[in-house]
Amino acid sequence: FASSVFGISQKEAEITVQSAHKLFGGKHWEEALEQYQTALNYSSSAQIFYNIGQCYWALNKSGFALAYFLKAEKIKPRWELLQQTLNQFYAQNTHFVPVEKRVHEKIFSFLTLASWKNIGSVAFWSCIISLVYFLCIRRSKIILYAGSLLGLIFFSVLILIFSQDFSKKRGILTEITTAR
Repeated sequence: FASSVFGISQKEAEITVQSAHKLFGGKHWEEALEQYQTALNYSSSAQIFYNIGQCYWALNKSGFALAYFLKAEKIKPRWELLQQTLNQFYAQNTHFVPVEKRVHEKIFSFLTLASWKNIGSVAFWSCIISLVYFLCIRRSKIILYAGSLLGLIFFSVLILIFSQDFSKKRGILTEITTAR
């Protein structure tokens, strides 16, 4: 959850998230938003993105709300509460058009991004092991083909992961505020 890179302990990170939840429950949207933004330094969970979206929506900043709902959807595509919220959001904000998923997003959305990373890792190491086995022990074409197939799976998953990470980076919004 927390990392020593940020110079903060796990306990402090949990306190930040609990504080954000308390402010969120008390409908102190701006304060909760600040705490959730801080919590993003420790964890980029779907729940935090969802709650940030809820805060923005309550503050009538629909564009930001939608951006964070969509970030949560990328992490947890089958989350029923989020899908209900998005449907309600689009019903209330008819000037926003639901984002149509690209073909590869539809195909790969049945597993989470973390699951695909694990599959890619297994495919990578299986590819390495089978190629080492082919080169050092037994020169069989079946082993070479299996290693090549596993390598192809690994690189396909790698492309998926980078396209997801790239689209997250493109989706970052900044809020322009004026001094009061």
